[in-house]
Formats: sequence, structure tokens, C-alpha cells
Amino acid sequence: MINIDLKDNVRTRSHKLYVLLVSIVTFILLIKIRAHAIACYGVELPFWDQWDGEVLRLYYTFLDGNLGIKDFFLPANEHRIFYTRVLNLLVFIYNDNTLSCLDVMYVQNWVMCFSISILIFLINLDKFRWLPSMFLFVVYSLPMCWENQFWGNQSQFYFLILFLILGLWYAASEEVSVLLVSLFSVLAVASMGTAFLIPVIASFHCFIRWALNIKNKIWMYKGIWFLLLGGILTQVIWHNPAHKELRANSFNQFFEGLKEYLCWPGMPFPFIGFISLCLFILLLGIKLFRNENWTKLEVFSCMFIFFVYAIGVMGSFARVGGIAIRYHDYLLLGLFGMVLFATCQFERKNKHYFEKIIRLSSFGIVIIVMTSVMSLAHITGIQAWQRNQAFKHARGIILTALSIKSQGAEVVKDYLLKQPVIVFPDHILLAEIISNPHANQVFKNYR
Repeated sequence: MINIDLKDNVRTRSHKLYVLLVSIVTFILLIKIRAHAIACYGVELPFWDQWDGEVLRLYYTFLDGNLGIKDFFLPANEHRIFYTRVLNLLVFIYNDNTLSCLDVMYVQNWVMCFSISILIFLINLDKFRWLPSMFLFVVYSLPMCWENQFWGNQSQFYFLILFLILGLWYAASEEVSVLLVSLFSVLAVASMGTAFLIPVIASFHCFIRWALNIKNKIWMYKGIWFLLLGGILTQVIWHNPAHKELRANSFNQFFEGLKEYLCWPGMPFPFIGFISLCLFILLLGIKLFRNENWTKLEVFSCMFIFFVYAIGVMGSFARVGGIAIRYHDYLLLGLFGMVLFATCQFERKNKHYFEKIIRLSSFGIVIIVMTSVMSLAHITGIQAWQRNQAFKHARGIILTALSIKSQGAEVVKDYLLKQPVIVFPDHILLAEIISNPHANQVFKNYR
């Protein structure tokens, strides 16, 4: 018996070392692949919120000597982006107080690669699962979320994903750690407001566990705490939400937005996303009907799916007019959840006819997800190339504006007003930023 236990321990340790090695290799490969994409498609040029939120309020304030701790927590729309500001400022200081959007892209890329490597490590702890692991590696190698990857001020999405993975992992555990889930929820909210969904999803898990074991009230107390924490975080973060003009003002607008999320990511193939969701609901219905014991990975995968579709419902109300490409980074985690859930069904040994239905439906989900991802990769690849060409032209405009700044702010403003809106919607404020005395230092390397 001792020898058997010893062999099992050695086998378990060797497997974990193997998974750790795979995760490290994945981390290195992802960094290399995504860095190559940045070198090909990235352009050294601030875009949109970077001009006022980063250059004006972060770098210029820092050079003025007026940057305080509270400035790192100031709202950016509905979010706080604390880690993004810290990361960008560190890169700025490292570069001798000069702006380098490409360097920020490379550094924030490490955060995303680390998050995906952590996720691959977690899902393979007990046995190696090639399908969801390869899915993660492929989709996050491709420039499918180029708005985050090729903009130098978008790491808030990457930090959210990192803390989301860790928070949901402990929320899916057998005991549901109140301390760790609460900790990662707070840490995630310091990056993006949508992180309030982490404790809300944890509360649903606790309430379901309580409903299955009504005598164990500890689940009820945990569920109430997580629900209260989610409510507190929404009040702290969203006390003054921005972009109110983008909200749906009728049920028809909301339904049209919801339909886009349900169809995502298979836009060329109508209702591919909706079919995937229906098949997934079929699986859940069958498993709940059979009252099976769910594994941690099944719960973990469902949490990702519910997170993504909750984002879809909120996005349908909060932002009418399409799904921004920067949202793809966490929307893809919903597809990963479907693939992981399907993989868990393949691993079950029971040959009951219900199992056959589940496995057939799981196979259908995987096929649909892979097909829609390929179509999305094709579309976003073309968009990334088009964006690269447009930004190269816009960079020439900004370089010209920087070269004539010595002639005065009015000259710069008149020049920019004649140019198309590409990098910033407010030409007057853009002219003021470029004409600021600090611009000589911040844009010193722009030639």
C-alpha cells in the first residue's frame, strides 16, 4: 500500500512538473508570436483615449510634479485602470520620460501571455487536456483582439482576465474560498468595472450548492456575502457611468444588440453563437435532470460562459452599435468555456444514452466554435492590416503637427482641423496637447 501511494505521489508530482513546463513553453511561444505581430502591425502612435487619458492626465501631470496616488484611481469611463496607469508610467520613466506606445504594447503583452499560461496550467493539473489547451494557444496567438494588442493603453483587459481566471478558479472549488474570491474580485475591479461579475457568479454557485443541501446554511451565508460584495463594487466603480448616449433607449435597440452577441463570433454564418448557446443549455439541462456530480472543471467552464453572456446582456444595453474588437479578449474565454465543458463530457465513462446525447451535443459545440473562430480570425486579420495602413498615414499627420508646433497652437489647430478624424475625436484638444511645452520631452523620439 505504501509503495502504491508513493508511486501515485511521484506520478502526480511528475505530471505537475510536466504541466508547469508546458505552461512555461506556452508563455514563451505566445510572447514571441504576439511580439512578432506587434512588430508587423503596431504603429508608434497614441490613439483615442491615450491622448487625453494617458499623455495629458498621466505623463504631463507627472512632468508637472502634480501626480498623486489618487490620480491612479481616477475613473476612466466606468473603469479605474489602476494597473494600466502604473504599467504605462513605469515604461515612460524607463524610457527617460518619453512616450513609447510600442514598448507598452510589448510589456502589456506579457500580462496576457502570463494569464493564458496560468489558465493552461490550471485546467491540466489532474490530466492533460489537449483540446482546450490548443484552443487557448491558437486563438490568443492570432491577432483576433487587435484593438488591445496594437494599442498601447489597453492592458486593463489583460489584468481583468488574469484576476478573472484566478477568482473563478477559487469560486469553482469545493469549498469556495471567501477570502481568495473576494481578494481577486477587488483586485480585478481596480482594472475594469465588469469584474463585479466575479462575486456575483460565485454567489450563484453558492446558492445552487445550498439548494442541493438545504441544511448546510454556510452556502447561503457565502452566497449572500458574494452578492453583497458584487453590489458594493458596482456602487464604488459605477457611481458616474460614462457614454450614456450609447445606451439602448428602447427594447428594439436592446434586442438588436443582444442578437449581435448571440450570433458572435460567427457573423458570416447567422445564429452560430445562438446555436452554440442552445446546445450548451441542452447539455446543462440533461446534466441537471440526471443530478450528476459536477467536477470542478465543469463548474469552472460554466462560470466563464455565464460571465461572457452576462457581458453580452450588459453590452446590449450599455453600448448600442456593435461589438468592439477589444471585447474579443474576454468573449473568447466564453468559447473556451464551451470547449472545456465539452472536453469534460468526453472524459466521462458512463455509456448511458443520456451520455451519448451529451457527447454528440458536445461534439456539435466544438465544431461550431472552431468554425466560427476561423471566420473571426479571417475578418479581424484583414481589419488589423487595414488599421495598420490607416495609422501609418495618421502618424505622418501627427509628425507634421509636431514639426509645426513652434509656429503656435493656432497653426497646429488649423492644420489638424483640415485632417480626417483618425487618432482623436477632438482636434482642438489634440492641438493643445501637441502644443504643450512638455510635448518636446514626451515626443522626443518621434521623427
